[in-house]
Amino acid sequence: MVDQSMVAQPKHPGPPVPVPYEEGEGPKRRMGRNKEACGQPRGNSAVNAVYPDAMEIAGFTSAAGVKGMGVFAGLFGLVGAAFGWQFGFMILTDARGYALAAAFFTLFGLVALGVAITFFRLDLFTYRDEPILFNRKTRKVHLFRRRTRMTKPWQPWPLVIDTYDWDCITGEIHGGLQLVGGSLPALRYRLLAAVSDAPTGPGRKTKVIDRFLLGMEESYQDDCVARWEHIRRYMEEDGPPLQGGERLALTRGFSHRLALARGGLWVLLPDFYKDFAKHPTSLSLGTLVQVLLSPLLIFFAVFRWLAEISSRAPWWPQEILEAAGGKPLPEAQVHTQADELAKAMEQVEEAALTDEERKDRAYVKAKAEEPFWTPERRKYGFLLLSLGVLFGIGKAVQFWIRGY
Repeated sequence: MVDQSMVAQPKHPGPPVPVPYEEGEGPKRRMGRNKEACGQPRGNSAVNAVYPDAMEIAGFTSAAGVKGMGVFAGLFGLVGAAFGWQFGFMILTDARGYALAAAFFTLFGLVALGVAITFFRLDLFTYRDEPILFNRKTRKVHLFRRRTRMTKPWQPWPLVIDTYDWDCITGEIHGGLQLVGGSLPALRYRLLAAVSDAPTGPGRKTKVIDRFLLGMEESYQDDCVARWEHIRRYMEEDGPPLQGGERLALTRGFSHRLALARGGLWVLLPDFYKDFAKHPTSLSLGTLVQVLLSPLLIFFAVFRWLAEISSRAPWWPQEILEAAGGKPLPEAQVHTQADELAKAMEQVEEAALTDEERKDRAYVKAKAEEPFWTPERRKYGFLLLSLGVLFGIGKAVQFWIRGY
């Protein structure tokens, strides 16, 4: 197998056009590097991998949940192309002959084909994610991404790795009340990193040259703030790559079960932090209920599965890997460190509790660990079920006697 990190890369096309603000709307909040944003940092399942001197955050492709939507839109483009060419051929072969109308539908088919190719290229035979690597040793931030060219479906889309100084980056929170599905209002916030052309600081005038998403959208601003604080502490205060009890996002590798679950069949995902490659999909009652109630989810799940199975994992050049300290740390080691941190935090918290608070916490813990089907609940549940069966039999006999 060819080492992708040793393959010569095309010429860098230069900095991208920054993500524009919407009309009359700026960020909800800006956060600097040298100031604490909140007291409880959290990664919120945004960390993909941990290196000896670096931390990888999920990029736009996996964090925004858009993987598979390109396949869906591409199929619509193919349907449009077939529709245009069919009508163009029918009009052209008509005895009356309408050459102008035939040319119009033929051109429409070509445009629809271009749209289909563009959206297929966004998802199929590409990379599963476009992650961001934060190196606290070199204070550099690396972005793995393609420069998509929506107006040029037949031309190459270069893969580039943009590198910025941490001192040029600040955090921004965008979003607010949005319409989900065109009708339902919901709060959606996203954390973006704004890159300036020079190190930011008090009294300095800088210009934003790029913006990129850091993790998935959230329903609360506090979750975005906590993620930014997690990254800031990692880069500036030697903070942990995972907070206590957190787990890696598992977006680099591929598993059939995880791909289908992310496409919409969430009942296949009983425990997000399991290694799904080692746990084959099993048919359950919950799966059947979800399939019956939402049959369209099958199509979106298959689209996501096609996008992921045809793509490959992202990679970093050799010099970036060496600067990060080598290959990623084993998943078990990273999770063990997070669990140890959680235990240490729990011990510190328990030491500050009063006797009454300890009793209340023990009671809540015992209730949480109590099985749902206790002997008392089984007895009353069987009694209610028996009464329901007797009532049904009585009604059936009543209808039979009355001749219904």
